[in-house]
Amino acid sequence: MAEGAFQYDPKGHSQQLYHSKRRLMNWVHGAHIREALARMPLGPGLILLDAGCSDGELLSRAGENYAFAVGADHNIQALQTLSQRLSNSPKTVCLQGDARTLPFRDGSFDAVCCLETLEHVNGEQQAIAELKRILKDDGTLIVSVPIEIGLSVLLKQGAATLFYGGYRGSYAWTELWNAFRGNLDHIERPNFSSHKGFDYRKTLAELRRNFADVQTAGLPMKWLGGFLNTQFLMAARGKIGRR
Repeated sequence: MAEGAFQYDPKGHSQQLYHSKRRLMNWVHGAHIREALARMPLGPGLILLDAGCSDGELLSRAGENYAFAVGADHNIQALQTLSQRLSNSPKTVCLQGDARTLPFRDGSFDAVCCLETLEHVNGEQQAIAELKRILKDDGTLIVSVPIEIGLSVLLKQGAATLFYGGYRGSYAWTELWNAFRGNLDHIERPNFSSHKGFDYRKTLAELRRNFADVQTAGLPMKWLGGFLNTQFLMAARGKIGRR
């Protein structure tokens, strides 16, 4: 949802990650969507924003269990696919936009989701401030980002190389060692399409500066926390300060 963000694959983001022939990959990648829906206050009165919606897997799985929803993304191709998927829904609209500057009034949404998106935004703090601004005072912000640190990055790198022929943002050996040790400041991010060097701990710290209650879950196996998981989800409530 910003300049330099992850580029949409014309073959279909959802088709590749959530509905492919590789069931294990579908299950792993879909974990953040399942957890977000479990934590979201779905219901007939809910006004929802999916910021960085891509082609709309979250909104599709929500099954119109809301009063109104907006799917926002920077990529027009993804939004065209979303529009086709939800063509019969009068309760959902698509918006091409930037997570750092959204055209909504303060306190517009009961729930805001931003899943696997902030790692691709140049200006994460600004984006979090904007998502907080448009969230109602009693609303829920749900964020998920990749884990690129510790044993998790070794697992992801090894599995991707072994089964899928490579991993987006592959690490050199020295970079992999620094990622394993948690020294992500020693890794230069090549661009914002890459996960390399992204530090989910900074996202968590920023949410805790802006919200009184931040609940967390490592995914896809919650009992492992941030250990050997691939994604980290945060559900934030209770806005601190005006924005």
